[in-house]
Amino acid sequence: MNLENYDLSNVLLSIGDGVIAHNERWEIEFLNQPLLDIYGDQVGKHCFEIFFDRDCPCEEGNCPIEQIFKKGKSSFQQVKKDKYGNWLEITSVPAHPKTKEAEQKTSSIISLVRNVTKRMNLEEELRVRNMELKLKNTELENFVYTVSHDLKSPLVSLQGLAGALLEDYSDRLDEQGREFLLDIKNSVNRLGLLVRDLLDLSRIGRGQNRREDVPAKKIIQEAVDKLKLPLKEKGIQLIIDEDMPIIFCDKEMIVLALVNLLNNAIKFMGEHNEHPRIAIGHTIKDDYHVFFVQDNGIGIERKYHQKIFDIFQTLNEVKDPNSTGVGLTIVKRIIEGHKGRVWVESEKGQGSTFYFSIPIKKLG
Repeated sequence: MNLENYDLSNVLLSIGDGVIAHNERWEIEFLNQPLLDIYGDQVGKHCFEIFFDRDCPCEEGNCPIEQIFKKGKSSFQQVKKDKYGNWLEITSVPAHPKTKEAEQKTSSIISLVRNVTKRMNLEEELRVRNMELKLKNTELENFVYTVSHDLKSPLVSLQGLAGALLEDYSDRLDEQGREFLLDIKNSVNRLGLLVRDLLDLSRIGRGQNRREDVPAKKIIQEAVDKLKLPLKEKGIQLIIDEDMPIIFCDKEMIVLALVNLLNNAIKFMGEHNEHPRIAIGHTIKDDYHVFFVQDNGIGIERKYHQKIFDIFQTLNEVKDPNSTGVGLTIVKRIIEGHKGRVWVESEKGQGSTFYFSIPIKKLG
């Protein structure tokens, strides 16, 4: 179908969006019905006067006539307010006359004018709410950091006192008294772990300026060094890929993420695993480094694959008094803060593989 053979004037008049044609002198040549309903019959008058209540043309960067007639652009789009406060999305293209004498000359500009006020207002409302939410999250993180930090000293004192009581005075208590005191000590220890994890969680995102090129081997070794004792106690074989890249990251945060992933693998290894094993590896997918921590433990049911990354979520399969339900949330926040993502592949009884991705640093 050759549209040049058809008269489209009825289409332009009846289309739901506004259509306007004007020449290089900013004079309106045509308005369809939706624009006539708003601005009246303004043919022959200047577009900048009728739409924007100006006595001179719009700035060069915001004027389709300047962009198309003078700079030769094939199209031009802008979003701006009219004199009534409506947000207009204006898409302009050159119109060529059907005469041999002026075959290559642009005679007029035709613009599709769409009222996007509702969309712009919703976007502004969303922007304001996002700013408010970000502010509240910052305030909450600062509150958690302050409270957790302030709790450290009294908790250390309580841990010391509970330990001293058990060691020096347990023989003066009956069996029930000793059990109560042991419960106090264990509860204080667990609270200490929770405070530690909340402090770690509140510190995420504070180290944006500490990102640097770091060998992944160095990160892995630091994380493994922090967990030598539990790895040894459970007799876990640790397998680490030799070929590891240099990554651009906050080293302290990625070490913390890896420690939590390894801790999780240790925790889910299972009590009767005769050959416990954890493997740490790396591959590249698209523009990302992808690391994985794989274990041959008890596995995780598919229905929990998303839930386990939510704060304070723990699985009933493992009764670990030292589990706070914060570790995987820490991992998720750290990796997402590096513009990556974290996920798990696992089936119950088949072990688990946790993956996390970090963008490959672009050169230049």
